[in-house]
Amino acid sequence: MFQSLRVWRIAVLAGLLGLGLTAAAVAASPPLPQPTKPVDIQRLAGRWYEVARVPNLAENGCPFATTDWDPLPGGKFRVTQTCSKGPGAPPGRVIRATADPLDPAGNTKWRMNYFGGFIRRDYWVLDSAPDGAWIILGMPGKHYVWVLCRDPQTPQAQREAYIQRVATLGYDASRLVFPVVVAERGE
Repeated sequence: MFQSLRVWRIAVLAGLLGLGLTAAAVAASPPLPQPTKPVDIQRLAGRWYEVARVPNLAENGCPFATTDWDPLPGGKFRVTQTCSKGPGAPPGRVIRATADPLDPAGNTKWRMNYFGGFIRRDYWVLDSAPDGAWIILGMPGKHYVWVLCRDPQTPQAQREAYIQRVATLGYDASRLVFPVVVAERGE
């Protein structure tokens, strides 16, 4: 009897300790980055060049990526992501999605529906240039982030500024790669 009571007490204490550690980890986790300002929906339309990203499985082996946002009725977009070997090279991989606004008032949070909605991912426009020259797009959870620009040629000083901004937003900027730079060098 005493043996089973002892085992029961140990199990209860271990469970309470586990719950306490879980609650502490949740309470200690920093808040998710939030978009900094509304985005003019007209400025999302058009071609974007991916100048920085955190490596991810979907873009493995993709040295040069573009994303085209084509307006659809109802504030939605048809998004075409194209991977190629470099500027002017034929497309190697094309992925299409529909972007639905999750916050139509600010146009900063989007749900991408891939393969007819079979796969859904949320992307947030966390920051943007006042003139619409660049946006920082991230997934909630701080694992993946992209810097998209209207011009694929990004000077070193601007790349450093992107690294700082991505870090300020709470992402691990040390994981950023600059695929356009790699494509320019032929790597």
